[in-house]
Amino acid sequence: DWNGALAMGRACLATAERLGDRHALVNLLWNLARPLLGAGDPEEAVRTMAAAAACWVREVRPLDDDDRAERDALRADAEAILGKERV
Repeated sequence: DWNGALAMGRACLATAERLGDRHALVNLLWNLARPLLGAGDPEEAVRTMAAAAACWVREVRPLDDDDRAERDALRADAEAILGKERV
């Protein structure tokens, strides 16, 4: 259930923010992108993944092959919904 996953992710994000846990915030942003897409908000999913990827690189480490594959798969799924020109 994408809406349930999205609600849980947002609740965890609020908790991580309240605790000031930057690593958890970045990880949660990354993991909110797919539920956003699944819940019908592909534009927000792409924006969230882009922000998460930028924060991950700044706060944690460069994206590895698996990270790039996950990012690119989400983008491709969003392009299939919105069209390439809107992503």
